[in-house]
Amino acid sequence: MTPIKLMFITITASLLCCCSETKTKKVEKPRSVPSTETTTTPPINKVDSAKITNEIPEKKTRIIKPRVKPEIKNDTLTNEKIIRDNKIPAIWEQTFSSNKKWMELYALSKASFTKGWKNEFDAKPTTRINEYELVFAYRRRMESAFNKSPEFIEFSVQRFSKDPDFLSFIKAFPIQVKPD
Repeated sequence: MTPIKLMFITITASLLCCCSETKTKKVEKPRSVPSTETTTTPPINKVDSAKITNEIPEKKTRIIKPRVKPEIKNDTLTNEKIIRDNKIPAIWEQTFSSNKKWMELYALSKASFTKGWKNEFDAKPTTRINEYELVFAYRRRMESAFNKSPEFIEFSVQRFSKDPDFLSFIKAFPIQVKPD
């Protein structure tokens, strides 16, 4: 045998002998230490009930006043009744239709919107949409572009829904656009 094999066998045997021995471990039991403090509680019968009721704090009640709603004045241009009735106020009509810049913005937004949907219908002939959904999409587009002037948005949307160019656009794509 070679000296390396002999040394390997010796080391392995000594390790096995050491590991195979079982040693018993000493387990300590928990000790109980007697307490030097003594606690005494008075018997329940001898407790003064008047003392207990005096120690209980009184509940505090809070007075809640009803809220008073402030009155809303109806002299604003963006009156909810006008928007609900879906009519363009005469003030908006005078202001925006007489101003050349506002009308150019309206014409540009209308033309770009209809051109975009025409391209969509040409690219994807299976696209279907309702007329009111188109008007709603136009409103969202106007809200993102003119978020500082809600009167112009409402004016444009209401005018767009009755515009002859929009109505002819709907007639040009009867399969894709369902009328209301």
